Amino acid sequence: MELTLIPFEWNDEDTNWSKGMYSRVTKLKENDPELKILLSYGGYNFGSSTFTAIAKSAEKRKHFIESAIAFLGKNKFDGFDLDWKYPIGVALEHGELVKEMKKAFMEEAKKSGNEQLILTAAVTARIYTIVQSYNIQSLA
Repeated sequence: MELTLIPFEWNDEDTNWSKGMYSRVTKLKENDPELKILLSYGGYNFGSSTFTAIAKSAEKRKHFIESAIAFLGKNKFDGFDLDWKYPIGVALEHGELVKEMKKAFMEEAKKSGNEQLILTAAVTARIYTIVQSYNIQSLA
């Protein structure tokens, strides 16, 4: 299981012969300095097993969050979209992961003097899944 963020596609990063997609997208800020670009991690096809393993372990959460901060900084992203739509049965752990990410993003901004990284989460709209998956009070 990969706990360190790495590029997903072969053309995400720059090579000796071409600019990667990350550079191409973040270059858009030259035309619009207010533009915010977030990296989305996860998605429907990603599944839940990796997220569940990360969320259930304080050590894995810490490693994952540190990796995310380093990866976002290296690639000049403004934030992170946690695309884990179905954390069914691990609502408390999901909440811990989100709270710890938010806290780490705040601490990183204070330490570095950079703008705080943005944290968003893709969630489902189905009430049954919401009740089973998210600890709403801890996310507020």
